[in-house]
Amino acid sequence: MKAVMAAFLICFSSATSFAQPAFDSSQLLDDLRDDVISAQDAAQQLADASNLSLGDAQTLIGEIDALENINSSFASNLLDGFVDGTSSILPSDIPQITEIINNLDVGTILYESAYDLIDDVMDGAIDLDLAEALSEIDVLGNIDELTDIGAILDSTGVLDALEDLESLLSPEQIAAQLGEILDIAISPELQALFDPDELASQVVGQLETLAPGLVDIVDDVLGEGAAEEIVAALLGGNVTPPTVGVPPGEAGLCTPICTGPCGRCAPHIKNNHIEIRNHVTAEFDNHRNWIVNDWFGEYLQPAMALMAAQISQSGMQQMQILGSFFDAKHQLETQRLLQTMTAEAHMDYHVSEALCEIESSTAHFSNSKRRSDLAKRTLSHRFMQKQVNQRDGVSFVGEISDLPSRTEHFIDTFCDPNSGGQDENGRPGLAAFCEGTSASPEQINADVNFTTTVENNLTLDIDFSDRGLGDLTPDEENVFALAANIIGHQTAPLIPRLKVNFPDGTPRPIMNLYADLRSMFAKRSVAQNSFSAIAGMRAEGSSEAGPFLKAILLEMGVDPIFIEEYLGENPSLFATEEVMMKVAYQDPRFYANLYDKPANVERMNTALLALEIVQDRNIYESLLRSEAVLATLIETKLLKYHREVSGKIDDISLNQRRRGEID
Repeated sequence: MKAVMAAFLICFSSATSFAQPAFDSSQLLDDLRDDVISAQDAAQQLADASNLSLGDAQTLIGEIDALENINSSFASNLLDGFVDGTSSILPSDIPQITEIINNLDVGTILYESAYDLIDDVMDGAIDLDLAEALSEIDVLGNIDELTDIGAILDSTGVLDALEDLESLLSPEQIAAQLGEILDIAISPELQALFDPDELASQVVGQLETLAPGLVDIVDDVLGEGAAEEIVAALLGGNVTPPTVGVPPGEAGLCTPICTGPCGRCAPHIKNNHIEIRNHVTAEFDNHRNWIVNDWFGEYLQPAMALMAAQISQSGMQQMQILGSFFDAKHQLETQRLLQTMTAEAHMDYHVSEALCEIESSTAHFSNSKRRSDLAKRTLSHRFMQKQVNQRDGVSFVGEISDLPSRTEHFIDTFCDPNSGGQDENGRPGLAAFCEGTSASPEQINADVNFTTTVENNLTLDIDFSDRGLGDLTPDEENVFALAANIIGHQTAPLIPRLKVNFPDGTPRPIMNLYADLRSMFAKRSVAQNSFSAIAGMRAEGSSEAGPFLKAILLEMGVDPIFIEEYLGENPSLFATEEVMMKVAYQDPRFYANLYDKPANVERMNTALLALEIVQDRNIYESLLRSEAVLATLIETKLLKYHREVSGKIDDISLNQRRRGEID
């Protein structure tokens, strides 16, 4: 690209004004007045396009910008004169030109006449000093009467300039100056009202009045009566202009024999115009051919072709670079997306500590549940053994074995020497009865105190699995003794084997009594089931769950010694539910841990929902047991009426059936 630009510059190094953009003065002035560019930028453009210094250009632009009423075409011509070098005004004349512009802007002068004055100065037709003097005349170009011609020259500056004509101007310049003054001062309407000769006489007379000796100076230079003849000729009269002072080579162009204003000069002027027009046309044709064939064909077009090729190659390279940028952009966006998803995955799959506590504390929930069910079934089985006087139980021979065994067990384990009231000597009633007892303070009256034995304990030392085989624990003794006192305190009567059937195998009437007994056993088993369920839930649970539950209480600030007493060595199912469904929510850190990642909050919600389902299941099972107990109670209340109705239907003696009499 640099090589192409270098070749392009070389091609234009010897070119003409086509190498730079043409200076458009009109556009420059429009942009300046519309505030598109500043005066400083406009001055810089003028200085670059002309031979003016930046300071002179700033002065000229500043004056033009300050004059609001200045004509745009006039200002444009003024700038173009400096740019193309056709103006006779030098840079040193700028202050005087600005003074003329200021004078024209202040007065009531017709601007058309004023701008004509400046144009004549730029063309060299009027001296600069004379033009400055004329610019001070307010009525310049606006004269209505012949007598007002004197106002044009009634100025010290004008008179001084006219008096210096002899030393400043040549004879032909004097005539030209007078002509310019007349063109500016006397309007066409004024010329139409007066005869040219009379008007010329009046103008010359006025000059003699205003500037004595001025006409004499003109006559001395050009000949006697030359001033009036020149003025008359310039105004269109028939006075023959003098030839005094005309250069010899040009005398034949305009002879004194002319009947009009240089009438014989017209053919020569016309021919000169034709020659000038043909020359200018030929020069423009040559210039056009040079531009198309030489400058464009040999230099510009090849350079532009090379530049176009270089630009195309550069454009393709830029597209490759741009494509690389797009590839990098998509690659980075993909990497960022993968990193974001990785971070989100790490965040989502990083389980919170609070959730781990719930999982660890409930991990062995099923194990504890199985142990609770085993304890419940074991207690119910032992109750049923006692009810039906099973051979392996303490009531296998009825009250003969049950009451003595339970009494002995009471004295050894549960007897309170200080209970039973006082006798006449002030001694407790059971002091003698409990003499020699080995009951510990923790087990005294445990066989009759449901609150102390069962209700207030989260975990009972009850384990009927293989792990618990061995010596009977105090809690197991207490629960068995309490159950024997609550349900089925009196054992069922023994049924002799020989009284059950007749020799032929048919049942005896005593079987009706045994059927009633078994109905009673069934009703008692419903109540026994509730007791077994309550005690079974407090049976020892899994040993692996204990440390986690204890850690929760320890973080809450509970004393470690009390934790062991509160939960037990191996917390039961009931203790686990108590901690996870009630106690854990009393720790403020539980709620602080909920300010976690959304995924962990959802996990925590799921875990709590699972615990809620477990709790709902416990409530449901409790309601089922309550419903069974209530139904059994109602059935028992209706049994009396049921028997009466049944007895009447079957014509069976209710009393005989109740006593179990044998025929």
